[in-house]
Amino acid sequence: MEHRIKFLVGIALLTTMACIKIGAGQPPPPPPCPIESLLLDESFFHPDIHQTGPPSRDGAPMRFGVNRIGVGFTSMTQGGASQHVYQGRSVKEAQKKFAEEVEWEFSAREGWTEWYVPATFNYQSFVADQIRFSCYRHKASGVETCQAFGQYDMYLIELSADISSILTYQDLERMVQAIDSKVAQCLAE
Repeated sequence: MEHRIKFLVGIALLTTMACIKIGAGQPPPPPPCPIESLLLDESFFHPDIHQTGPPSRDGAPMRFGVNRIGVGFTSMTQGGASQHVYQGRSVKEAQKKFAEEVEWEFSAREGWTEWYVPATFNYQSFVADQIRFSCYRHKASGVETCQAFGQYDMYLIELSADISSILTYQDLERMVQAIDSKVAQCLAE
């Protein structure tokens, strides 16, 4: 009788482990919307700033999640911008990666000033679960770069831009608002 109980317990454990393994290999649930729909396009920029090429998976450098896409924008003389969108497997995975990346993305860099939030940037996101916006300046060249990094449900979205006469803090604020609007529409579907 004791051997039979051990045998049945063993079968139950193997069955449970097999079910867990099969479940772990399942694809993630479908996202609320395609990540391409969360990208900005040239219409959000000054006429002298153009998209550098079509959005691509290779344009998003961070290796995170089940899907990613990036797009770049540039001017001939005054820098540019980039946007990356990443889709995690879950909200929990996106929360964890946000915490890791925010620490790295906004860390001190040699040759650059400390990160700061410009006094004129007042936008508060009511869509992002978590968001950080800061700027820093290259000490030698004076180039100022600002970055917004947000976690929205299972998505991480990064926007980085060089500030210039054709790309201002107000332009960035408008772009973050547009991203919020796109995500809100996505998550409402």
